Amino acid sequence: MPRPSRQVDRTRRSLLDAFAQLLASTAFDAITVAQVSDAAEVSRQSFYRHFGDLDALTEAYFERIFDEFEDAASELDPAQGLSPYLALFRTLHHHRAELLGFASERLRPRLFGALWAYQTRLQGYARKEGESEHGDVVIAYQSGGTSAVVMEWVTQGMTEPPEVIADMLAHVQAAFSDRQQFLPTVLAQHTARTQHP
Repeated sequence: MPRPSRQVDRTRRSLLDAFAQLLASTAFDAITVAQVSDAAEVSRQSFYRHFGDLDALTEAYFERIFDEFEDAASELDPAQGLSPYLALFRTLHHHRAELLGFASERLRPRLFGALWAYQTRLQGYARKEGESEHGDVVIAYQSGGTSAVVMEWVTQGMTEPPEVIADMLAHVQAAFSDRQQFLPTVLAQHTARTQHP
């Protein structure tokens, strides 16, 4: 499949950046396609060419955050005791102003949906490493626990430092460290495979 052109990438990135800026200053339900398009300095037609609607844009926004997390996790040195959980909570904290809008009871399902979609992505990584769907339960348990912590952290205003939350979660998740489906192992294997195909 051909790679999208630089212009397509640039337009997509502009729309995502504009959406993130709006999330930081505007209630989610008040954001319109016109606002996003205007802030990105692209036409509404371009918006619809890249994203069918605001739901698709929201999904892509969360995918981009999880891509940032995976990039950050790949740069941490586990030998120094740094875990992917630290990368996760630092990445989320970097987007704090945007994510706090999803703390409301009405919008929490969108955040939960994004976390659930990422869990599915992790399960796909584990399967690519030769695991059967049987390992999905272990991934689901770990990522479900992580999702619960993320949800509570966002709901409580993300006031606890990322390092404290990451350390707490790393200790809890260490019970799975002897499993092949241990999330840090799955991410490390995925990173190694994608960086050195």
